[in-house]
Amino acid sequence: MIPQCRRFIGKRQSKKIKDAIRKKFPTIKALAEHINEPPSHVYSLLNGYTASRRLARKIEKAVGEKLFPYTEEK
Repeated sequence: MIPQCRRFIGKRQSKKIKDAIRKKFPTIKALAEHINEPPSHVYSLLNGYTASRRLARKIEKAVGEKLFPYTEEK
C-alpha cells in the first residue's frame, strides 16, 4: 500500500494558481528560469507537495498577484 502524502494546497487551488501563472509565463519552466529556481522545486510547490514561503513569495512577485494562502505576514 502506498502511503498518502500531505498536500499543502488542494488540486483545485493548484490549478487556479497554474492558470494565473500561465497568463504571464508560457510555461512553468519559464517562470522557474525567471526567478532563478530549479523547475523541480517550482513544480513541487505548485502541485502542493512542499510549502516554501520564500519560493511562493518569489512566484507571487513575478506574477504580480497573491496566489498562495500561506504567504500572509503574521
